[in-house]
Amino acid sequence: MSLHRPILQAVIVFLSVLTAASLAPAPAAFADEPDPLFCIGNATVGLTVSSSTVGPGQSVTVSWRVTSDCPGIVHEITGHGFGYPEAVASTGSRTVTPWGDSTWTLTARMQNTSKTATAAVTVPLPPHDGKPVVHIFANDQKQLFQQAVGVANARVLIAGDVDLDLTGLASIRVAPGVQIIGDRTAFPRGPRVFTTGFPRKLLLIGADGETAPSDGVRITGIRLDGGQGTDPAASEVADSDGIVVSSSREVEIHDNEIYGWRGAGVEVRDTGGRISLGENASTVRVRDNYIHHNQQFHENGYGVVVSNGAYALIERNVFDSNRHAIAGDGRPGTGFLAYRNLILTGGGDNSWYNQTHQIDMHGREDCWLIEFWCGPAGEYLDLRYNTVLYTRGVGFRLRGKPSIRADVAHNVFAAEPGVDPPAVDQTDGDNLRTWDNTFDLNTYDETGYCDFDGDGRADRFLATGATWWAQSSLAGRWVYLNTSTRRRSAVTLADTNGDGRCDASVDGMAYGAGQLPRRTHMLVRKSDRTAETVWRVGQDGGLAGQRTAASLGGREVLGSGDLDGDGDSDLVLRSGTMISLAFLTGDAFVDNGTVEQQKSLPGAVLAGIGDFDADGTDDVLWRLSDGALELWFAGRELRRGSPGWSWPGQPVEPEWQVKGIGDVDRDGHADIVWSNAATGQVSAWLMAGAQRTGNTIYWTQDPQGPWRLVGVGDVDGDGFADLVWRSATTFELIVWLKTGSARPTYQNNGALPDAAWAFAGLSDVNGDSRADFVWRHTSGQVAVWFLNGGQFLGEAYPASLGTDQRLEALLPMAPRKPFAGNDPGSNAARVPDVRGMTLAEARDTLRVAGYVVGTVAEQVDATCNNLGLVVSQVPGAGVYPPGTAVKVWIGSRPPVCP
Repeated sequence: MSLHRPILQAVIVFLSVLTAASLAPAPAAFADEPDPLFCIGNATVGLTVSSSTVGPGQSVTVSWRVTSDCPGIVHEITGHGFGYPEAVASTGSRTVTPWGDSTWTLTARMQNTSKTATAAVTVPLPPHDGKPVVHIFANDQKQLFQQAVGVANARVLIAGDVDLDLTGLASIRVAPGVQIIGDRTAFPRGPRVFTTGFPRKLLLIGADGETAPSDGVRITGIRLDGGQGTDPAASEVADSDGIVVSSSREVEIHDNEIYGWRGAGVEVRDTGGRISLGENASTVRVRDNYIHHNQQFHENGYGVVVSNGAYALIERNVFDSNRHAIAGDGRPGTGFLAYRNLILTGGGDNSWYNQTHQIDMHGREDCWLIEFWCGPAGEYLDLRYNTVLYTRGVGFRLRGKPSIRADVAHNVFAAEPGVDPPAVDQTDGDNLRTWDNTFDLNTYDETGYCDFDGDGRADRFLATGATWWAQSSLAGRWVYLNTSTRRRSAVTLADTNGDGRCDASVDGMAYGAGQLPRRTHMLVRKSDRTAETVWRVGQDGGLAGQRTAASLGGREVLGSGDLDGDGDSDLVLRSGTMISLAFLTGDAFVDNGTVEQQKSLPGAVLAGIGDFDADGTDDVLWRLSDGALELWFAGRELRRGSPGWSWPGQPVEPEWQVKGIGDVDRDGHADIVWSNAATGQVSAWLMAGAQRTGNTIYWTQDPQGPWRLVGVGDVDGDGFADLVWRSATTFELIVWLKTGSARPTYQNNGALPDAAWAFAGLSDVNGDSRADFVWRHTSGQVAVWFLNGGQFLGEAYPASLGTDQRLEALLPMAPRKPFAGNDPGSNAARVPDVRGMTLAEARDTLRVAGYVVGTVAEQVDATCNNLGLVVSQVPGAGVYPPGTAVKVWIGSRPPVCP
């Protein structure tokens, strides 16, 4: 016990000292300290802005004042242009440029008591066709850019000569429906959008954990520069990503140059579970980009990476000098569809990190002392028709076992399968399937030269053994031409269609990098046939303009097709027993009168329109009352369409009905698709002009019950016509993708319109060489479904029909070879009507026709309906000598739009 007494005494002494101190009188200053409730309650807190509404790029002054007799009050402001929060003096002001509708909050705080004041400013964007439109013309307009992309459905147009410096900005939110479009008219490489600040993420399309993703975003035509340069060891700063897509659908990133990002050029994430293999694997589409020099002095360095359960369609891109061109993090539900990409020899830099496989899927476990080298590795991967020329690392490395499998087919690898590093490798697992791949092939030196972009200089042509490419001298980038195993020696390089640009041809089929983008107009007609209007539909599916067409005189519209070979759709009309043609010029129809070899066709119906003889003009197929077929060839003379006569065969049983016209076997000739009304069986006659080739394709796996064949068209862009079916009970669609003579495969669209939506037809609306679906609702609303094969990418709503209007015809537009005068030897040609086109479209259209754009001027568009579009031209549509310069006026904004 005695051993404890000294300790106890010490404790008692210590407690006595503490007690004495606690009982001592407090200093006078503590007794006089103000009461926070009293001080804050009697303080005045004021915050104002110089204007409640400002225009894009304009500034406001934020002013504040806190008055109180009490010391010790802290003053803070949060909001754009301030910290989060930022301590400020009791009074002051600051001029800021808001990037969108903004709110500031001033807080006066003392201990746990506070008082706040707020001020707000609205920054409306100028509307166009119901959507905000912002033009970026200067290098220092980053605040305007940030504001614009934060507004839903805004179109942000960046001039081609702009170097837009976004340094200092990070995590820029891109709102739903936003389109960021770079102008390549004067500068084919497109505007540069760059940062030197290495933000962790620059552009955010959606964000993790948020309930409102950014669906429907499109980024095209820009150079997105992350600032890293070409030396991966030049900087030691943290990872930096260019574009991050999070759980957002219907996103398209195309025709850009993306480079210099230390983390990833493009990352696609799906923490929200909205991008699944079953329905939305291709809803995020990364296509036709040049993605290069994305790497650093350790890991990461991805061109495109998918993570956290996401999928992406990665197609027709060119990759060079990335540590991994395409990668996945291996988490459950993650995968990618990689088709027709070209991976050049640059690859990764093995001098500092030897894991430089170009296509990669991580495993989620560590094995053999290597991270992410085994275990679960995503869900499903599909690699087809890619070319990998890089050989210093593995071409495709699967670092584990996907929950479904990985399919690798029809690819070309420069590496050999049995050497180190191999072309294809799976480190763990047994569900990597490979077939019909080509190894140890590098055709990079088997090149040809021809002017594919029409600038007068030869461009390089490359046939890899899987795909064809042309390297444009205008922009320096490779452009996809075609999927083909034919090598350079089998390909003819020449301008086959007279558009001033080279085409690559084999077996009578031509493919050109300089072909104008396809688009679709729509013919809208009053129900009583007294007036017609042509809707110009933009490639985004929106209504780009409309113009009243020349009257068709009440005649019945039977069908549309290019009957004079100029690329514009024309009309076949009927009045009684008289058949006549009307040719589309610009947005107006020019009547060609009745056909010369006309005859009465009692009981005949127009069965279809297509190019049966592969001469560049469409022909008209009739089904006569006795079941026989009659084919009218449109002819090749300019502004004619007088039919020739042909009888392809004997009458066909009445239960067999012509359901569509399309090139089923990809030989350049239109074929006839039949359906048996009694049995539901589908077959096709393979045609060469008016003659059957002797072959008939029968599909034995026909949909049963309520399914009806509603359309024929090339839905997946492979050159073969596909079949579209619709259920009469559920109203859903399925697509049969057709490859050669193989049986079609089902591809469920996944979106289910109801009975109020009528299927109006197939046409390539967005210019990606794939047919899209056009719908008409009973309310009058017209809609477009954008497709990639059988996968639904997104939808658009051009406009609504009036109660007395109907959608009469789709008018596909695909410029072809022009004809001079009335015969090929004439020294005159026809100037096309370019009104309603963008300047870029007008330049290309005039160039194809043999003309050039001269002076470009502005003309105030009082209606605000044609801003940025050609509103006038001199000379107008008519016959003029080739080479004539056409002056155009572009619609500009008036002081106030109605």
